[in-house]
Amino acid sequence: MKKNKEKVREESRKYNRINKDKRSEYIKGWRKSNKDKLQIYSLRRHTTKKGLPDNFSVEQWGECKQHFGYTCCYCGKEEKLTQDHFIPLYNGGEYTKDNILPCCKSCNSRKNNKDFFEWYPIQEFYSKKRVKKILKYLNYESNRTQQLSIL
Repeated sequence: MKKNKEKVREESRKYNRINKDKRSEYIKGWRKSNKDKLQIYSLRRHTTKKGLPDNFSVEQWGECKQHFGYTCCYCGKEEKLTQDHFIPLYNGGEYTKDNILPCCKSCNSRKNNKDFFEWYPIQEFYSKKRVKKILKYLNYESNRTQQLSIL
C-alpha cells in the first residue's frame, strides 16, 4: 500500500511538472470562483494555530449573509462582505457560527480588534435595531450588563 501511495504521488508530481501552465490556470480559476472557501480556509488555519474552535462552514457563511440581507451587519451597506469576528481572534474569539458576522471592509477595518460594546455605540451609523439583530443571531447572553448599556 505504501509503495502504491508513493507511486501515485510521484505520478502526480510528474503530471504537474509537465502541465505546469495548465495546472496554474486551473488553480487561478478555482481561486477566483471560490473566494468564500479561500477566506474560510485561511481563517480556520489562523484559529487552529491559536488552539481555538474553528468549525465555521461555507454553508453557515451563506446563512449568515442571508440573515443580514446580504448587507453589512453594522452599517447596513450593500457592499462586498467580509467575515468579522464579533470577539476578535486577538482576544480569543473563535471561528464559529456564534462569532462570525458579515460586514463591509470599511467596518471590519474600523472595528479591527476593538470590543463591539465600546466601538459600535460611537459610530455614526449606530442602530439599536441592528444591535438587537446581531446579538440575537449570535445567541448572545441577554443578561449582559454591557449589552443593556447600548440598547
